[in-house]
Amino acid sequence: MKPVPPARPKRGDDPAVPIANADVAAMFDEIADLLELQAASIFRIRAYRNAARMLGDLGRGVQGMVAQREDLDALPGIGPARARALQQALGIRTLEDVQRALA
Repeated sequence: MKPVPPARPKRGDDPAVPIANADVAAMFDEIADLLELQAASIFRIRAYRNAARMLGDLGRGVQGMVAQREDLDALPGIGPARARALQQALGIRTLEDVQRALA
């Protein structure tokens, strides 16, 4: 019988597995899509869309900023709620995780 290879770490499980800003931005766009389906406030939806756009254009890795405990609220378009969502997004891997984070 062949030995079973070790499981590859999932994104967010291991800091050695980088999560690109584009991936986090895509998650924020998905959150905005879900909020639209839930008929949430247009301002909340727009806040997630603006944050996604900013993250896509950010010249630094947001994963590193979170690891260094930098103040994410200081980023343009990121307030306290989006900063918490951003920290959570680095551990999110499935759509169910996104829905749980929105609850």
